[in-house]
Amino acid sequence: MEKNKDQLKNLGFTLIKDYGLNLLEFKGEIFKIDEALSSGKPINFTKPENLLFLAQSLGLDSSLPERILLTKIAKNLLDLFSTKDLTEKVEKFFPTEVLSKLKKEGLLVEGIEREITRTYEKFLRPEEKEELTKSLIKLSLTYVFGLALFRSYLKDLFFSKGNLNGLTCSDLMYALGGTFRASLSPINENLKTGNLKGLVFFNHLPLEESNLSLVKKLLHQNIWIWSAGNEKETLKYLELIQEAGEGLREFLEAFGLPPVLCLRDEVEVFPVVLEMLSAGGLFKELSEIPLVAVYCSKNSLKTVNPGLLVPAFSGLGLEVLAIGKDFLPFKLLDEKVKVFEEGLADQILQEIIERIETKRKTLGIHQPKPRVLFDMEMRRSLSSSEHMSFYQQILLERFKNTFSSEMLPVKRAEIFRERCINCFNCVKICPFSAMSIDHVANSILVDLKKCTGCGICIGECPSEAIYLQVI
Repeated sequence: MEKNKDQLKNLGFTLIKDYGLNLLEFKGEIFKIDEALSSGKPINFTKPENLLFLAQSLGLDSSLPERILLTKIAKNLLDLFSTKDLTEKVEKFFPTEVLSKLKKEGLLVEGIEREITRTYEKFLRPEEKEELTKSLIKLSLTYVFGLALFRSYLKDLFFSKGNLNGLTCSDLMYALGGTFRASLSPINENLKTGNLKGLVFFNHLPLEESNLSLVKKLLHQNIWIWSAGNEKETLKYLELIQEAGEGLREFLEAFGLPPVLCLRDEVEVFPVVLEMLSAGGLFKELSEIPLVAVYCSKNSLKTVNPGLLVPAFSGLGLEVLAIGKDFLPFKLLDEKVKVFEEGLADQILQEIIERIETKRKTLGIHQPKPRVLFDMEMRRSLSSSEHMSFYQQILLERFKNTFSSEMLPVKRAEIFRERCINCFNCVKICPFSAMSIDHVANSILVDLKKCTGCGICIGECPSEAIYLQVI
């Protein structure tokens, strides 16, 4: 979890720096709040410095009107508490004059979104389109990543399991790797092997016949579907696993995951793609991930304005489509966002597949490797890197980066001679060439100077003849 926080924080800082915000003040306030959380001290959001942190975490410029500052602060805290009203629990974090102004202007939930949209439209001029586009992308990026940072740092303080709807990034990592190997690497590995062709994210997936038809066709193409909403929504789609292609179905059944994965909300997709990037092994940039976001105009969740999320996706190089003419509150990014009429499932499907295939070709994984059943002789002929699974290679790289060659290992491999059947799997698999064959004695020799105690050989020994000796 700490690694996930660090990755999210570092990339968030990079984005904020690249898009022109005050990095030092922003970073300082994050550390202040982080220290307060670690020490168990309460955080007073009415203090000017904490309000500054809120403003900068949401990507606010000083030139924006004060009401936008107030509405976004309120919006962010409302999201944190998963509530539709300013309850007593939230009210204590606001000074009286701010509360009275919010209530007087009716800036609650839909009112907040409406006020933000109305203010944006006032500033739109055709001759300033390029500058406004850049400004909107900057604002959107820092908004969603600021909100993701918020949730990463304040989750333990504000959230309880009882009021979380849908899965978080941490929940998905746990489902794929358990407590000790929590990671999104299996998603990357299955994208590489072709079990998963790609990913599609819907901000809202209403249960209509046209949408179900599109969902079934996507699943049949081995495209895994994510959506934002209550985890109970997942139960409605469980039977659709029968529609999934062979590779996707194998992946889902192996990890016990649903064909339509419901994330907590639209913002949660950003920590997920960040963790996919940090897992390594396939992507170097977010824009390389074969993910297409499809936003519907009929958004019943009313959480984050799609006019903020769509530019954030576009700014990161991720693919975006829209269903419905009334999708964007203003027509600013029409060139980047292709809008489809409702009910055109076949055309939308074709567009999604084409965009995913383009990303797969860029990554060089557009032609999946055929499966081959290896016998023992074929396994022995493989090099150590080929012999290891993709996930084992990732673990090995992390191990090498963590421990330097100068550090003395605490464990080394030893062999029960009476159990060894001389299959020589350990010789083939050892990434440090610490295992060798003694042809005179027809046995295995372990070079204790080279052995790092990584334990990979233990998993490959069919007779359980290898163990780690603590030194």
